[in-house]
Parts: sequence; structure tokens; C-alpha cells
Amino acid sequence: MNFKRKILQILVVLMIFAATTITAFGAPSAYISGAKIKGFNANYIIIDMNDKNVRPMMLTAGNVLCSADSVSNMAKNNGCFAAINGTYFSAYDGIPISWGTIIKNGKVLHISNGGAVAGFTSDGELVIDRLSFNFKGYINDEYRCIPWRINHPSDEADAITIFTPEYGAVVKLKGGAKAPVVENGKVSYIATSDFYVPAGDLPSSIILRWQI
Repeated sequence: MNFKRKILQILVVLMIFAATTITAFGAPSAYISGAKIKGFNANYIIIDMNDKNVRPMMLTAGNVLCSADSVSNMAKNNGCFAAINGTYFSAYDGIPISWGTIIKNGKVLHISNGGAVAGFTSDGELVIDRLSFNFKGYINDEYRCIPWRINHPSDEADAITIFTPEYGAVVKLKGGAKAPVVENGKVSYIATSDFYVPAGDLPSSIILRWQI
């Protein structure tokens, strides 16, 4: 893929998010410009992704999902020269949680119900595509359930949700609900009240089921 094509793709993704805030700081591999598109003023940044000193990052506030911060602060705190909102975000409605698909360092942290997803590969290539996810839950190697969501609270009585340490907030259980806590591939205990997802060197997860 040549540089001209990469510029075009970056312009496309920034125009898709034209309603969001773009924060940029001085860098030799990028410059900011503006244009009027269908009567609307739009700012955009062109980045040389062939520059080996440029590395895309996926950031969350405080490195957790259930938190909020400004795009500007997140960029400055992580040494970034440009940043843009990456998904819809309910920042000020009680639980500050994203609504779109989030994949960080190859780990799926949140999924959406549809729509296009924009992201960068490990070598800096921009990819825009539609993603679908298929999860299956097994107990003692026997297929038992289909998880509905990842790191997103559910109100439905029969919902099954996976919570990981990246959720970053207390998981609230409704009356009568139970949550198997999985650490290092094994159930360590069954939670019956509000709890935090335990951290660990190996991935740990929670499968939350309102009714068991």
C-alpha cells in the first residue's frame, strides 16, 4: 500500500468522525489542514504512517473502560501528538461506558451490535470493516450458553455478560443473581453480591448471569 492511498484512508476515517473533536500537537510526520464539506467546516490531520516513529495507540481513560477523561488529556498523558474519539460514549449518564467495539492489543474488550469498525494493525495499516463476534460458553467442556456482551452492564433478566479486569469498576449484581469468578482458567468462587473483577498475570473473566 503506497503513501497516497494511506493518506486517503486516513482522511476518510477522520471525515467519518467529523462531528468529534480532533486534538493534535506538533509533529514532523503530520500537519493539520481544513476544508468546507457540504457547507460544514472540517479539520483534518494528514499523518505519514510510513514514518517508523509513528505508532497508533488505542487509549481508554485511566486504562480502564468504566472511566471518563478528555481526549486532550489522554493524548498529552500518553505522549501522543494527535487523538480522536473512537466510538460512541456514554460519559455522563451514570455509568461511563463505551458503546462501540474496542479491541486493544489484540484483546476484545467491548463489542457493539453492528456498524463499521476502524482500527490499525500492528504495522500501522488502517482497516475499516464490519465485524461480527461469535461467543460460546462451556462448562466442563460442554456447550451451555452464549454470552451477550463484554464489559457492559445488562438489564435483561436472562442476560449473560463477560466482565474482565479492564472494566475497572464494581460489578453490580441484582437480587438472586450469581457470578462465577474465573481466574487462570478455573472458577475460584461464586459471587452473590457486588464485586470487583480480580486482576492477575493471566486473563481473568467474569460470566455474569442474572438468573441461574
